[in-house]
Amino acid sequence: MTELAAEVTAVQAAYYARCDYVTVGERLPAVLDELHAWSCTGASEGDRETALGLLVEACMTAGFTAKDLGYPDLAHVAALRAGHAADLLGDPVAAGKAAFARFHTMPRAISSWDRALVIAERAASVLEPRASDTDSISVAGMLTLSAALAAAVLQRGQVMEHWLSQAAALAVRVPDEMTGNWQSFCATNVAVWRTSLAVERGEAGGKIAELARAVDERKLTTRTRRADFLVDVGRGVARDPKAGAEAVGWLHRAEEVAPQRVRNYAPARETVAHLITRARATAGGRELRGMAARMGVPH
Repeated sequence: MTELAAEVTAVQAAYYARCDYVTVGERLPAVLDELHAWSCTGASEGDRETALGLLVEACMTAGFTAKDLGYPDLAHVAALRAGHAADLLGDPVAAGKAAFARFHTMPRAISSWDRALVIAERAASVLEPRASDTDSISVAGMLTLSAALAAAVLQRGQVMEHWLSQAAALAVRVPDEMTGNWQSFCATNVAVWRTSLAVERGEAGGKIAELARAVDERKLTTRTRRADFLVDVGRGVARDPKAGAEAVGWLHRAEEVAPQRVRNYAPARETVAHLITRARATAGGRELRGMAARMGVPH
């Protein structure tokens, strides 16, 4: 079981720290098979519980990988599998992790955001009072940030601010570092999410740049989090017709950090397509056209 746990950690590092989808695809299927076997056969109770906990994490990684690569149906199935494993385990922290996975793999029709908000709020409300160590606090924190995201999309500003405030209060209880906390929850990550939520709320240009300056990029030590942050800043800046070159700069930096992730990331592709359309009148720039070509965006 120790070797299997180490393999789960290695696959998670390939996804979160390096955005290496090739390695995840090569190693994760065997891990999932082994964990299913350990959780279903006549293993000791301790090994079975360990396997179920690892299965929640492995299914999450499978779900987020599938989502990133454009397979939302498979992503949601993986999240449901994580939920089933958490139910069998009967652990509230595992249940919170599964709820987080379900939230982030739900269909993204506007009508589904109300349901997503309910999922995140319920899970956060259950776990937050019980959160006592770094793992449980981090899970509760990511659920509060998820609730804030749903509220931002639904343009419910007061609800968003409430959950952001809850997240900030939880963040001061854990180290401000991304590599040691679940899903990189920490004070720096809350600042990153503030920027992302402002983009979701329709903020543009100067406001986004101001929020971005409040983030210490040196602390963005996981490629997934850093790339997503840079893409979100680029998306927001791109709304300013006079800041096209600046937006391209942010997006290009994101691509350099995590090329596999950014080139398959729908919001990044949409922003590049928007910038290409706007730049046609002036022939665009070589950097923008090159990025569009690598993404398969018509230019």
